[in-house]
Amino acid sequence: MMAKTVLLDWDGTLWDVLEFMLETYTHVFNHFGLRVWTREEYREKFRHDWRDMLDDMGLAEHEEYLVNYWEDKIRYDRPMAYDWVKGFIEETAKEHALGVVSSAPRKPLMRELDRNNILEHMEVVVSGDDFEDRKPSPTPLLYATKRLGVKPEDCIYVGDMVEDIQACRQANMPVIAVTWGLHSKSRLEAEKPDHLVEDPVELMEVIKGDG
Repeated sequence: MMAKTVLLDWDGTLWDVLEFMLETYTHVFNHFGLRVWTREEYREKFRHDWRDMLDDMGLAEHEEYLVNYWEDKIRYDRPMAYDWVKGFIEETAKEHALGVVSSAPRKPLMRELDRNNILEHMEVVVSGDDFEDRKPSPTPLLYATKRLGVKPEDCIYVGDMVEDIQACRQANMPVIAVTWGLHSKSRLEAEKPDHLVEDPVELMEVIKGDG
């Protein structure tokens, strides 16, 4: 049965941020004399909570440096949504209620959704500022379903990280994992999502119930 509601992750799933993040961490690793990760290593090692990753690298005390560099870089080098996203959102919104559930801070999340002409189609937006519990906790997903008045099992979530899959499992919500984002295909496969898709055409087919 086709899901009534489609909930979407932002970073990496709709927002083309992988190369931007690679450049950011390359700069930080170089600055502190650490070996720079390859693109493949990054997708294998990236943690959903970047603070945990800094701790793994022994850089927890330098969190402010990373944040300041990120904020300076994004002023002149803003990532955009993938070029297919606007059409995908407009088409999907014809038959489904849509929402975004992201761990990103609310202010920049709302700004980027608006800048990419996506915000107007969203019936709910849940940000990382709304709860202390973040994915893989199911709390943000369950809050979105409560706001929309739907059951988790009548929704489907689209994400690019293992924590997205884990959160959906706990929420009893079907999940589509996409392979173009921040986590590698092998990491996603290991979590056994309901669907694993490799391009936007396949994503649309699954959402329509044809995949």
